[in-house]
Amino acid sequence: MKGKLVIVKITDGLGNQLFQYAFARKLSIELGADLLIDRSVYRRFFLFRRGTRRYQLNRFPIKARASTGPAHRLFQILGRKQSLDLREKNFYHLDTEVLEAIAREGDKRLILVSGYWQSYRYFDEYREIICRELRPHFECTIGSVSGRDNVAIHVRRGDYHDTIFRLCSIEYYRAALELVIQTVRAPRFIIFSNDLEWTRDYFGPALEDLLGDYQIADNHDDIGNFLDMVYGCKHYIIANSTYSWWSAYLCTNPEKIVIAPEEWFENPEWNAELYPEGWIRVRVPKESTAIDRERATTGRKRS
Repeated sequence: MKGKLVIVKITDGLGNQLFQYAFARKLSIELGADLLIDRSVYRRFFLFRRGTRRYQLNRFPIKARASTGPAHRLFQILGRKQSLDLREKNFYHLDTEVLEAIAREGDKRLILVSGYWQSYRYFDEYREIICRELRPHFECTIGSVSGRDNVAIHVRRGDYHDTIFRLCSIEYYRAALELVIQTVRAPRFIIFSNDLEWTRDYFGPALEDLLGDYQIADNHDDIGNFLDMVYGCKHYIIANSTYSWWSAYLCTNPEKIVIAPEEWFENPEWNAELYPEGWIRVRVPKESTAIDRERATTGRKRS
């Protein structure tokens, strides 16, 4: 091993991977270290057939290379005198204990990074660099209409039932749509969702008075849909999803409008540091999500 290394453990879906990379990349810049990606968790997912998550950072022009083995092995070889094990404890907030540890021990040869790092405050000062590395060359499949602005709407369902997350309700999207219509002169709405059947059968018809001639995106590719949101849209109505959070964050439109749910999590203490300045927050009443959970199960409107 030559020089200093930052090794980041990458896990879960695309949005989480982007947060993990962004924080580790910031560290590598500040510490003058090479950045390695530990993606060994995905081999375990494959071996034990746990879920459908895949490593996807290889489709972005990131400034990192893959680790040849699990990061903890190198940590064991070097020992604690030459290594710093950074583990996030204060999730969904800026973890000041982590920052203090970096200030004290950032000169060690190996920095091992493990966590979710879901606060823009971890890396926002390097936004230009990080956004450049997370915007690959891409031929957008979303068309444009002269005189109209594409507005992305992300509907996250399927895996959000009975979880720690507040399910974004129809009422949330109605309020968000009304705000966009008041602000954007000629919006054209493009809907992205992991539940296309529900979106076609219920979501679109329930909001057609506001949506107008909307389009449902179906790129048949997780990365493709994500990049269509980034490159093909100027404004965003996001769900409480790191996937759509990043699509809005990476958008380069200086006049973009981003509308986001006030209640990302059911626990209100976790909602404080999720959004950059200027993003508009809209409440998601808890009672409205209960109705939508039933609709998601039955596939029919509640009578």
